[in-house]
Amino acid sequence: MIIAICGSMKHSDRMVEIGHTLEQQGMKVFLPNIGESSDYDSFTEEQATEHKARMIRAHLEKIQQSDTVLVVNEPLKGVDGYIGANTFLEMGFAYALEKKIYVLNPLPAQSNIVELRGLKPIIINGALSALFA
Repeated sequence: MIIAICGSMKHSDRMVEIGHTLEQQGMKVFLPNIGESSDYDSFTEEQATEHKARMIRAHLEKIQQSDTVLVVNEPLKGVDGYIGANTFLEMGFAYALEKKIYVLNPLPAQSNIVELRGLKPIIINGALSALFA
């Protein structure tokens, strides 16, 4: 199985850790481009826009090549299970491609909760073993 991992880049270490665990179980894993700079303060607005566009497109291509998606939604910004704008976009893309969407932790109490539920994610409550069932 090929799985694309999605989530806030603030949790890149956790995404890498989960990726290694899944690879040890025989899965092929696509991670976001963790090594690419996201220091937008050093960019002009145009540079930041183009950089972000490249990052989004690159990860969407990984999702397209995957069998499924795993959203790593750890607490962030005072929200348990935080799912940011980019991750929501990626989930919507996976949904449009009819890919299964797994979410590591319960969905967050955010203003887009109805839309998140509408994507029909499978909440695994931290149990990566659910990906192998």
